[in-house]
Amino acid sequence: MTYEEVEIIEVEKPSQLAGFIKVPWKIYAKDPNWVPPLISAQRDMLNPKKNPFFRYASVKTYIARHGGENVGRIAAIVN
Repeated sequence: MTYEEVEIIEVEKPSQLAGFIKVPWKIYAKDPNWVPPLISAQRDMLNPKKNPFFRYASVKTYIARHGGENVGRIAAIVN
């Protein structure tokens, strides 16, 4: 896979946020040492109404896609 084959999409919809949150489940699916976080905790962490971090910072999230599948995620943060 080359970087030209990877598409970066900004997360703008709730369905995309769900995909962003679930990327690690795909990446670490075969790692017996991986302990997945609670999905609800991940949603709260990314929710500006529930996380006080957003009072001082702004965050944009992106999903990396290859061949129609989510293969990575990016968070750009300005604090």
